[in-house]
Amino acid sequence: MNYIDLFAGAGGLSEGFLQNGFSPLAHVEMNEDACLTLKTRLCYRMLKAGGNLVFTVEHPVFTAHGTQDWYYNEKGEILHFPVDNYYYEGKRTAMFFLHKKIQDEYSV
Repeated sequence: MNYIDLFAGAGGLSEGFLQNGFSPLAHVEMNEDACLTLKTRLCYRMLKAGGNLVFTVEHPVFTAHGTQDWYYNEKGEILHFPVDNYYYEGKRTAMFFLHKKIQDEYSV
């Protein structure tokens, strides 16, 4: 059975519902700290059953193919950063703090 948790707080009541087979559709809470706790609980539930957490700490400008420098026009003015090929998966070679590295990029 589905439920919506209004005035959810940190999610204690929802935890009881979840442990008894209920499925939340939404948690509604205005307190920022309580919302962060709700998000933490959600991550824990998603990973608890053997899930894998995959993340990157690099911004797309550093993981996209390219020179890792701005694109300039014929006058030398900055046009944009080269993130054009960010969505392509596979091996990439990049410079990271003056060190050449090879990385694999995949979408989840």
